[in-house]
Amino acid sequence: MKRLCNRWGGCCDNKGVLALLIILTIWLFVVILFPLVELLLRSLHDENGVWIGLRNFYIFLSTPSFFSTFGNTLSVSLLTALMSTVVGFFFAYGLTRTNIVGKGFFKTIALAPLFTPSIMHGIALIYLFGNQGLITTGFFGVFSGIKIPLYGFWGILIAEFFYVFPKAVIIMTMTLLMADMRLYDVAKTLGAGKIKEFFFITLPEVRFGIMSAFFVTFTLVFTDFGVPKAIGGQFNVLAVDIYKKVIGEQNFSMGATISLILLFPTFLMFLVDRIVSKKKTSVVSSRAKPYKIKSNRFRDAVFLFGNLSISFAVIVMLGVVVFASLVKSWPYDISVSFKNFATFNSVGNDVVQTFSNSIKMAFLSAGIGSVVIFLAAWIVERQKTAPILRKIIGSLSLFPTAIPGTVIGVAFIFFFNRQEFHLFGFSFFNSFSCLYGTIAILVIVNIVHFMPVSFLTATTALKKLDKEFEEVAHSLGVSSWKLFRSVILPITLPALLEMFSYLFVSSITTISALIFLYAPPFKPLAVELVDMEDAGNTSIAASLSVLILLTNVVVRILYLFISKQIRKHSKKWLLED
Repeated sequence: MKRLCNRWGGCCDNKGVLALLIILTIWLFVVILFPLVELLLRSLHDENGVWIGLRNFYIFLSTPSFFSTFGNTLSVSLLTALMSTVVGFFFAYGLTRTNIVGKGFFKTIALAPLFTPSIMHGIALIYLFGNQGLITTGFFGVFSGIKIPLYGFWGILIAEFFYVFPKAVIIMTMTLLMADMRLYDVAKTLGAGKIKEFFFITLPEVRFGIMSAFFVTFTLVFTDFGVPKAIGGQFNVLAVDIYKKVIGEQNFSMGATISLILLFPTFLMFLVDRIVSKKKTSVVSSRAKPYKIKSNRFRDAVFLFGNLSISFAVIVMLGVVVFASLVKSWPYDISVSFKNFATFNSVGNDVVQTFSNSIKMAFLSAGIGSVVIFLAAWIVERQKTAPILRKIIGSLSLFPTAIPGTVIGVAFIFFFNRQEFHLFGFSFFNSFSCLYGTIAILVIVNIVHFMPVSFLTATTALKKLDKEFEEVAHSLGVSSWKLFRSVILPITLPALLEMFSYLFVSSITTISALIFLYAPPFKPLAVELVDMEDAGNTSIAASLSVLILLTNVVVRILYLFISKQIRKHSKKWLLED
């Protein structure tokens, strides 16, 4: 059999690919579909396990607080998405369509909030506009202070804006880079002014990017837990409601019900985004000319001022948290020290152990997740075996885009914490229950939560490779696995490293899913940050935020250095005769 497989090349190869396809399909069912089904079933039962149908939904939807909570969540999400999309567009326009100086600096500052938990932006506002904030007190009496209604709608709006603004900038930057200069040349020939060019060429070109940025930022704000938990006050939102029901009241059935209600708008946004994406047409053809930035001092001055203003605001938000983390006793003694970390240890916590938990969890999530997701993308994009299974894997890999982290966390509780399943009068032992309460479940939930972006990164890199690689390999009798190891993996290694960096940073900063699943021995730093802020230890929470920020900066610098070395090596390889 072995000799026959070697002789005909594809025999063992197809078996191996098919086996991997089946394993990946089963894994995706276990970590995505089964938990969601269990979440749905739990919402249809009461706390005693008695079937009550849609009664939980009726109870929650009929409560006087529901419409205010849902209205609060919807209003702050819509307005934040609108603000971040508009501001992100003009910031990205300054980076791509003007001659302003310091573009690298502006891009770095704009992306810096990606390296922090969302709750850090709420903490920053507390130190700026809280009762003892820098701006509220006028820098402790230097000038007349300025007060704003921090705890509630306006505080959440400002903090969420800084949280999602980098995502809008990334999407809009990539969209604005895709332009055909021929359209602008024709417009100039026809005598169209700059305003007409903007409204009749630029905006139509980037309309899909604008919609994508709006959908992404809306979903992030609608499902965020960290900011409302820090500065929400009496302004209740759905994500915090789930936390109160599951963690505070231990009302799991109602927690499942609210999770499904939270899932509905995000899933609707996901569907709209998919429909819009299908209608996209190619903006840049093979004969397109790259966009050339023309000289315009007034335009450059306007966008330079705008980007400087936004960058300054981001620096202030991050800088005040760094400053607060090093202050002995805000606002009484603002001398610099590392007292906050010592205080964290003195209240019965071990910052070294908590930090170690986060590093281990993030490293495992990034390492295992990168391999699993890249293999899934490789099978979907580069293989022809079992097309139905490949479509299932592709769809399920993108499906978590529509699932908030809070919902994933609650769904994991119901599925992985259950010892037995009952079906048609039979009982089945849940062999996956052994994962509950371990670091493994934290790793799995991170991989699921951040799978879509990593999957798209991998598929984009794989699509750039010529299909003739597989055709030549097949004609030479080279197996898919050997082609993968020897050619595809070395070429796409930068994309794999980008996936690792993204998964690491996302895993160490996320809160929403982990806060429902962690066990005390494996408590992550981001969850400890929430507990410290909730207990009123804001200075310690600031110190932990800075620790997370510095860790992610170091990881990003290492990623950039390694990627640069790999590209140098690849360039030499390509230039070899």
